[in-house]
Amino acid sequence: MERFLLISRNLGLKAFLQKIAFDTEIKLFDFNFDSFPGKNENYAIIVDYSCLKEIKAKLCNLKKHCAACFAFKETLCLCVERKLFPSFGRFKSHCEEFGLKNLLNGTFEDFDFTSKVASFLKNPRCSFQISKLPGFRTNKNLQIFPKELAGIAAQNFQTRRLFEKFVNSAEPILICGESGTGKGYFAKLLHKHSARAANPYREINMANVPETLAESELLGTVKGAFTGADQRIGCFEQTSGGSLLLDEIACMSMYMQSKLLQLCETKIFYRLGSSTPVKMDSRIFAATNADLEALIKTGLFREDLYFRLKTLQVHLAPLRQRIEDIPFLIEPLLAQKQKLLTAGAYKKLSAYCWPGNIRELLACIKRSCLQSDSVLLNSCDILF
Repeated sequence: MERFLLISRNLGLKAFLQKIAFDTEIKLFDFNFDSFPGKNENYAIIVDYSCLKEIKAKLCNLKKHCAACFAFKETLCLCVERKLFPSFGRFKSHCEEFGLKNLLNGTFEDFDFTSKVASFLKNPRCSFQISKLPGFRTNKNLQIFPKELAGIAAQNFQTRRLFEKFVNSAEPILICGESGTGKGYFAKLLHKHSARAANPYREINMANVPETLAESELLGTVKGAFTGADQRIGCFEQTSGGSLLLDEIACMSMYMQSKLLQLCETKIFYRLGSSTPVKMDSRIFAATNADLEALIKTGLFREDLYFRLKTLQVHLAPLRQRIEDIPFLIEPLLAQKQKLLTAGAYKKLSAYCWPGNIRELLACIKRSCLQSDSVLLNSCDILF
């Protein structure tokens, strides 16, 4: 059953809405924000145009509550008083100030008006317009705010705070989190928004590099260093002035861990087979989904390297702990596929545990978009 929060003092409007949509719940909001529904109560909003002046006086408070609770629902604005029709027409030109997208005017006897309202009540689409409200993502302490990190979960806000503090540091960053939480994506954003953005960025998955080739891959070789060896520029030289992501850092051998520790400390390395020092000017991002402290206890990871890398550390929360961010995560993909999400589909997405995190979520949405023939993605279209 769909549930709607009606911001109005017109009891007749509530009765009208309840009549044309008997299987929905219409809750009248009394302008007491202490009684505002919580974010898990899943209401969509209907605003009475005659109350907008009163709402405007409390607009900041209303925006704050709507952003926290209804970021995934479209808002409907209704004008049912004939004397207000002229001003309502003029109001449409600057309705974005209120975050309103769906605006309808008409009387209770108007069949076309009634049909449009009934259609909205039957299937309130999800929207992300509320996330674009002025002031929603503004924080005086955040001077750098990449749109890719939009979201309303508390964990995401902490991630944004760390992003701003770390983005232009020269220190290595340890990025931890479960598989699929976006560790590589976060590293790319750090590089993109840093002073090094114009210089090379590269990522290398240490799980895919054989132990015998890791040193030459990272540090490079000189001709004749070993049988068949040619002159080779390593990843650290390739990304000089830029950034290098060492993904799956826990898979690095103990020998290479000691090399990496020395490099972090001295900023100097030697190509394989050479005695000429090379200055390192790459910023290191180290990512892992492993428990490094547990690996230290078993002797599989160097404790001194761990403490060196964790000077700056970010932990990306699993998706199950930030379910309310799902609309923001899938917005670009839905826009690209020209699809809209229904409330039922959102509810189904929210109820799932997402063991594969964001990677699984995006794969799910791609699959659903490909298999659905409609512009709307309904709950039956969501395939896990």
